Amino acid sequence: MIEQKKEKVKTRDLHIYDFLEMLQVEYVSAELRAKIYPNIKDKAYYRDRVMYFKKQKIEDICERNPGLPNIFNNDGERRRIYDMIYNDWGMPNFHYKDQDHKDQFEDQDFDNYFMKDCTVRIRTDEKEEKALVGYLMDVNRDKNIAYVKIKGKKETKPVSLKNIARIL
Repeated sequence: MIEQKKEKVKTRDLHIYDFLEMLQVEYVSAELRAKIYPNIKDKAYYRDRVMYFKKQKIEDICERNPGLPNIFNNDGERRRIYDMIYNDWGMPNFHYKDQDHKDQFEDQDFDNYFMKDCTVRIRTDEKEEKALVGYLMDVNRDKNIAYVKIKGKKETKPVSLKNIARIL
């Protein structure tokens, strides 16, 4: 019997510049996961596999297309891509390649971003830029609040998740 060669099915059909942008967004999401995931194997996977290969592909595309800005050679492009992922407050905009990927990783990303004992900034007033620093003691996802021990205080205070940012 002749073995048939299995065809590789493309999951996305993008123009090269859109592909470059997507690779950069995926790189930044992987970088964030490498920072917040506590498991050493997860950190290594995102840093040594995902980020490494995404960077290689980004640099390859830019080498073949001189002058294309990317997150490694252009501060404006870096800021633009990072702003797509990071928010000043609340949960970052993690990238998911499709709904299955989102279903698989969204809860894990949430749990690791708002992990117990992590250090956070707390917005005290939406009009003010002043922030307090504290430690996450517990999270109630259903109520969209975290219980935070403010640095230098004894009591734990409930804070809306939209007013918290993890210190990375």
